[in-house]
Amino acid sequence: MNIKNKPLLLAAGFLLASCSLFFSCTSESLTQAPEVPGEPEGDNSRTEVLLTLKNNLRLKASAPATRAGEVIATEDENYIKTLDVYVFGSLSEDGPYTFQELHYYRDDASLTHLAGIKSFSFDLNPGAEPNTTTGLLRLTKGLFVKFYCIANRTQLYGVDAAGDLKPYDYFSSLVQTAPGQPANAVTPGVPTETDFLKLQTQLIDPAGATEDDIFVNPLPMTGAYTTPLDLTDFSTATRAQVGFRLSRMVARFDIVNVAEESRFTVESISMSNGRSASSFFPIVP
Repeated sequence: MNIKNKPLLLAAGFLLASCSLFFSCTSESLTQAPEVPGEPEGDNSRTEVLLTLKNNLRLKASAPATRAGEVIATEDENYIKTLDVYVFGSLSEDGPYTFQELHYYRDDASLTHLAGIKSFSFDLNPGAEPNTTTGLLRLTKGLFVKFYCIANRTQLYGVDAAGDLKPYDYFSSLVQTAPGQPANAVTPGVPTETDFLKLQTQLIDPAGATEDDIFVNPLPMTGAYTTPLDLTDFSTATRAQVGFRLSRMVARFDIVNVAEESRFTVESISMSNGRSASSFFPIVP
């Protein structure tokens, strides 16, 4: 008997405590690469940053990786439907950091993103190295920045003044008065990095009857680049490269049982101590 996991049935309580079964801890890397020859000269107030995700991710035109002939994860589990890159900026390397802008990928142009903030769309493509995916971002210069990525979840939740968990839609972009100049002053954005790290997923009620109470593919993933990237020098003409891994927020397991050999027949599967919600950074119940 061969039973594979059914995300619609099993994933409801599988928020994250054991996501490390499938992904190593988030790692970061930063290199500098020459600007690509022949590219048109663009807006000097923005610079290119090549984002590299070091995972076996599936886009519309790519397929999942395999090991010894077996699929590591299903195509739906590896799929990237949406990717939001929240950029936080600060005048100094040590902070404080507040929300600067959103860079977003959508596999379907009809899917919405946050309105009323600085936001820029980008494309994802298979990387030059095996098992990598890249996206070219054009970031506003003038500050030190950090990156927080959330895949396949566009709505974040926060606790309001009454202690209730509500959708969080209070983003506003920071404003610079004189980017690149000594007199540059910043009106902070919302939220601060500290408050952003308090946001979480929705609460899941296993007995609920709505779509929000069942985890379905594609699975949510997160990743971050928290080493401050210096974008204060307007004379720099190089393209920065940042790389890290995405980690799943849902644990997966497979049960493979050959009844003729084990003399056991699996009739049912149940789970206890499931988690109803998780923070994003870090992934903890």
